[in-house]
Amino acid sequence: MEYRALTVSDLDRWRDLEVYAFATSPGSDAPSAEKLGRMRGLFVDGGAQAAQLELIPLRLETGRGQIAAAGIGGVASAPESRQRGHVAALLRHSCDELREQGVPLAVLYPFKRAFYGRYGWATFMERRVYTGSPERFASFRPAPGGFQAAGPDQAADFDVIYRGALRGRFGPTVRNADWWRESVLADGDGKPYRAYIWRDEGGNPRSYMIYRVKDAVGGRRMECQDIVALDPTARAQLFAFFAGHADQVAHVQFKAPADAPVNLLMPEPLSCTVEPHFMLRLVDVAAALAGYGFPRDLKGRLRVGVGDDWITEHNAVFELELAAGRAEVRRLPSDSPADVSCDVRVLAQIYSRYLRPRTAAAFGMLAAASREALDLAERAFAGPAPFNADFF
Repeated sequence: MEYRALTVSDLDRWRDLEVYAFATSPGSDAPSAEKLGRMRGLFVDGGAQAAQLELIPLRLETGRGQIAAAGIGGVASAPESRQRGHVAALLRHSCDELREQGVPLAVLYPFKRAFYGRYGWATFMERRVYTGSPERFASFRPAPGGFQAAGPDQAADFDVIYRGALRGRFGPTVRNADWWRESVLADGDGKPYRAYIWRDEGGNPRSYMIYRVKDAVGGRRMECQDIVALDPTARAQLFAFFAGHADQVAHVQFKAPADAPVNLLMPEPLSCTVEPHFMLRLVDVAAALAGYGFPRDLKGRLRVGVGDDWITEHNAVFELELAAGRAEVRRLPSDSPADVSCDVRVLAQIYSRYLRPRTAAAFGMLAAASREALDLAERAFAGPAPFNADFF
């Protein structure tokens, strides 16, 4: 087997596998040099391209800083070579590459969660999907100020709202101007969404919505790609905007963090479902913990025992010396005493604050040597629920 970056000569095969795996056509145009540089393939049997993926460089907010990550997208394998371990080998090679590059986290959206769970990925966030008729929002009234149509030229204003509103959460993608233009304000085919920014009387950007009106069962639906508000007044303006479309759409749909109490704001509750979103893999546990960002007032020593049946270098105890919002991390032998112990998948969920250490212990997913150790872990990984509105 050979793992390597794809070249121009591999593009016909890349297109074939894209069409087969995703039932969509990537088109005949060659990908940009930047995208080509992100594409990886596994070659077998004298050079046959058996599987492929894309490694997308990311930075994620941790709630107290930022950390390098990679998005893994476009995972596809050849139909004639399935069930032969090629995707697993491709994933492992990509994780090894990320470790060598100093990238400690890998994020993906799974075609099947159990498949990626075999290799140490774990669901690390959920999103609530709310749906209701525009009439449900009729109690919200416009405030002084107003909405303005916006696009890529207003990326800086979008970003002020986005980062301010999601401050403290683990998981939001750090969006630069290109990301706003290509991955948020337009869909995968490059078609732009409608986007509006609400500004107060002073012209300050305080909330936005990015959406598309689509035909759906039961009538047209305003489907929001992204809605974010800095404060209650700004949020109410988004809801008033929905109410103003009662004669144009039958339903409004938007996503919110799992801990956002949206229905407590509503006179009548909206329909709400919960969808699991991305999965997370700690590619380098020591580097992930060292780059995390802990509460600044927390001081102490925490030894975390980790089990990993795929990246065996993680089978160890990681000693965290916590002070001034950071951790000095030492890797100790696996038979060293640990304060708390868990599988690498559970650690990813605790790390992202999707799962509380106390909850993990109560359900037998984490072992704690003492109540004091569990309390320290609880305080170390405290924060609001993770959230990410993107897709790749």
